[in-house]
Amino acid sequence: MTKHTIQKEKEAHEEQFRQKYFQLQMLLQQMKQAKEQQGAFDQQISELEQVKNSLDELNAASPGTELLVPVSGGIFAKASLLDNKEVIVNVGAGVAVPKPIEASAKLVSNQMDEVRQYRDKLHDQIEAVQKKTKELEAEFRSIMKDKEATEEGGRG
Repeated sequence: MTKHTIQKEKEAHEEQFRQKYFQLQMLLQQMKQAKEQQGAFDQQISELEQVKNSLDELNAASPGTELLVPVSGGIFAKASLLDNKEVIVNVGAGVAVPKPIEASAKLVSNQMDEVRQYRDKLHDQIEAVQKKTKELEAEFRSIMKDKEATEEGGRG
């Protein structure tokens, strides 16, 4: 091999390496964002489970039962349950309507199912990115091996 050919191959390997490195950085960024989103989905599911449990407890309580009603983070007021069959639900645009507890609990369950589906799709995407990352790592090793072989061939 001539010096010029060796130099060209070395430059080609370095360019391949830069491209693969850039792809890897992009994939790692995607994975980081996806994992953050997955954490947000998990948090949302946890909050919805708490709402569902509270609705189930309200449904099981008798009218007149004393409750602690959250006012703000860590601040509660004592209250007495007047109606164990309906809750007031915000339906958007500042509008709240009475809704049966069972229907509200079903709505929350449906929301949980929907968020779980999104989380599961995201999990599949994370696995695909991890697979691609491993493939890129193998390509890195191959490029490095080819580069070393080229450099060895140029010394001989």
